[in-house]
Amino acid sequence: MKFRLFLLLLITMFPALNAATLRCVQCNKVIRGRYFTSGGKAYCSETCIEKTWPKCSLCGKHFRNGVQLSDDPGKVFCSDCAAKPQCFSCRLPADCEKLDDGRTLCRECYQRAVFKYEEALEIFNEVRSRLKQELELGTEHRIHFQLVSLPELERRSRETGSGAGIELGLFYHNFTEVTRTTESVLPWHKPKTEVIRTNERFAIYVLYGMPREKLIEICAHELAHDWMQAKYPAIINLKIKEGWAEYVASKANRLFGNESLNRRIELNPDPIYGNGYREIVKYVTDHGKSGLYDYFASLNQNHSAAGQRVK
Repeated sequence: MKFRLFLLLLITMFPALNAATLRCVQCNKVIRGRYFTSGGKAYCSETCIEKTWPKCSLCGKHFRNGVQLSDDPGKVFCSDCAAKPQCFSCRLPADCEKLDDGRTLCRECYQRAVFKYEEALEIFNEVRSRLKQELELGTEHRIHFQLVSLPELERRSRETGSGAGIELGLFYHNFTEVTRTTESVLPWHKPKTEVIRTNERFAIYVLYGMPREKLIEICAHELAHDWMQAKYPAIINLKIKEGWAEYVASKANRLFGNESLNRRIELNPDPIYGNGYREIVKYVTDHGKSGLYDYFASLNQNHSAAGQRVK
């Protein structure tokens, strides 16, 4: 989250001119004696001017200078509040609770946070069911679901080489390939060789302590990776993979009435997640969902053929 410093217009004090007809634009009282101006308007006192200053989004006090969120002009903070710890979930400065793994959550996010595995699993299953029934996005994979701490998620991300950005969840797919050769009963036929996958494992790891609505979004994102792995496993372009996952997450946010969370997805400046999402949206707008799936199929075929040539 980036902040941008800003200052209000300078306040200038003048001796009263035609005081009998000059009124304060804030309280409408006739100004007698010296007065103040700001933005070309007259005020009878500093108290009246202060009432026109922005209110801090956290403490509610008026302030003359402070900071503004670069990606959300509606959020402004006084200097004192801007210096507070940043919530790991909503990314806003706040009075925070510290979790065991070092993350900080604002009190509002903490109250909605999911810490129990049983509750998180119920949410995961609901998201999976609705994606399959309402968006026709689902697999029959047996997925191992687990809540983890931030250090463990970072470790698993490093091990799988999937660290494309700030990870809130992780989709994991692993298997063993076995080459099997079958001799032909006919001596003039060559032996048949095939590669078989065994010990195939699917898992999704998500952070504990995330607010329920954010957990829904994370689960949808990771389930989108599971779907793409099943349908188009040869696609390796991270922008396509993460853009698609963010697109599905935005659809889930709408399904569950959490559409306000999509502002972050839509404005995300990240070249992989943000730009990838916007490219997917544009492709769907121009070609429809079936056109997007045709595009995925072509990418999958091209990457698969390239992989065969490398071998």
